[in-house]
Amino acid sequence: MNAPLFSDKQTNSPAWQRLSALAARLNPPEHLLASLLEQDNRSADFMRHASGLAFDFTRQRITRDVFHALMQLAAETGVHERFQALARGETVNTTENRQVLHMVCRDQEGKLLLNPQAQSTAARIHTERERILSFAESVIDETVTGCTGKPFQDIVVIGIGGSHLGTRAIHAALSPLFGTRFRLYFLTSVYGGQFHQVIQDVRPDQTLFIFISKSFKTIESISNAGLVAEFMRSHGLSPEQHWVTISNANAHDRIPGDGAGDILARFIVEASIGGRYSVTSTVGILPLALSLGVDTVRRFLRGCADMDHHALSAPAGRNLPLISAMISVWNNHFLGYPAVAVVPYLSILRDFISHLQQLYMESNGKQITNKAAGISDAASSVFLFGEVGTDAQHSFFQLAHQGRPLPIEFIGTLTPVFASDQNLTSEGVTRHMEMWSNLLAQADSLALGFTHPSDPNRFYPGNRPSSILTLDAYTPETVGALLSFYEARTIFEGFVWGINPFDQFGVERGKTIAADYRNAFKAMDPAAPLPASSLPEIRTTGTDYIRAVSAGAWQK
Repeated sequence: MNAPLFSDKQTNSPAWQRLSALAARLNPPEHLLASLLEQDNRSADFMRHASGLAFDFTRQRITRDVFHALMQLAAETGVHERFQALARGETVNTTENRQVLHMVCRDQEGKLLLNPQAQSTAARIHTERERILSFAESVIDETVTGCTGKPFQDIVVIGIGGSHLGTRAIHAALSPLFGTRFRLYFLTSVYGGQFHQVIQDVRPDQTLFIFISKSFKTIESISNAGLVAEFMRSHGLSPEQHWVTISNANAHDRIPGDGAGDILARFIVEASIGGRYSVTSTVGILPLALSLGVDTVRRFLRGCADMDHHALSAPAGRNLPLISAMISVWNNHFLGYPAVAVVPYLSILRDFISHLQQLYMESNGKQITNKAAGISDAASSVFLFGEVGTDAQHSFFQLAHQGRPLPIEFIGTLTPVFASDQNLTSEGVTRHMEMWSNLLAQADSLALGFTHPSDPNRFYPGNRPSSILTLDAYTPETVGALLSFYEARTIFEGFVWGINPFDQFGVERGKTIAADYRNAFKAMDPAAPLPASSLPEIRTTGTDYIRAVSAGAWQK
């Protein structure tokens, strides 16, 4: 018999009550981080290693008793069993009645033990992956070209949210080391400035456009597709011979403004793969295979699969993403921290932060459990933001050290990423060592604090938690493991709260009201009165903006 897919009333569990009691006793001096870090075996107790990643949580405000209670909470809420149910293909996305099969996308060796229904879907996913990689190779070797016969050089991805954030993050993380001849661009916004920036850079007769939309109803993407079609025709080119689409099987993929001819290729993304979990699906694989090469993408997928296997099989006390999720629950609910900052000391992971924002907050930013019970007594997601180090030190670290405290998750790599990282600085250490000097100094300063003998302005409270996630080496495999780590950690945490981390109804209401505004703008005569009865969703200030925007000036 399968475990229930979501927990309920987790705050009544013995482990939850135990953690509440432990949190109340963390104030004495012996429980300050400055004291905890002096304990014997602290590193052995609170460091873990798997899939080319090392997770150091020695600077978190936890004791052995807290850690054991967190693992007990994981057991009582059945989060590991639910994660395994997800991997088998059970319908864990219950609000939308869907499987969640993003891990199938990187299971190149067929190791996942799937139920019969999931096996059928997996077969389609694997077939589509190989078809898309074959197409990418045809573009790379110039077998597939645009309407003039010239080889493609520029790739423009038209999509938004889950259709681009993860792909952009992985492209930025790997292209400086493994990039091909292709230049990759992303067209996401209805803001015209972005469109004009892209078309100024690309060569239209050598540009491939990848249109990504599950439903082909996304306003931003449809609008940009129409602009692109006009742009191509203005250069005497046939748009459809430069188009590739990625959508659900039942989507109407007629692109606005395309011609009578067929497009270059159509690919399918399964409905069981959510947007923010789709970077290893066809959504991300096509642009990444073109911009990084097929071999690099396969290595990246292997790294994802390796961490997937670890998350599925490692016991709770050795399971990196599960431990990270439970610490996040501890910091959020029991210690009351309102946010978390992710700070990679790797500038090429800058875009990874934007992806994590969507992954974490769109997944877990909810107040209703799967059983329609409120969780106001146990708030779910906190705010996630970040910046690359050392830039972060010159922006929000003032607050982190002396203002309102928040946990920080540092990311680093043991080995230099670029040859120039081996160059000596003016201080006599390599640039790579300089980055680590800063990372470790920030983590220690946050934990230990400092009392100035005479100046209170130079007082650092300390006792501020952080963790360090270290890549053994910077490779496609470890970048894949990093992505999978955060995906699994997000899901584990959602399961603890008893919410569904796979829907996103919170983004839908704004779309509905936007349609009312859109209709109002279409019908607007700036000189005529606006009938309020026709705009039930629009309030008084909304009508003021409609008149002002339509006229290009504020109306008296």
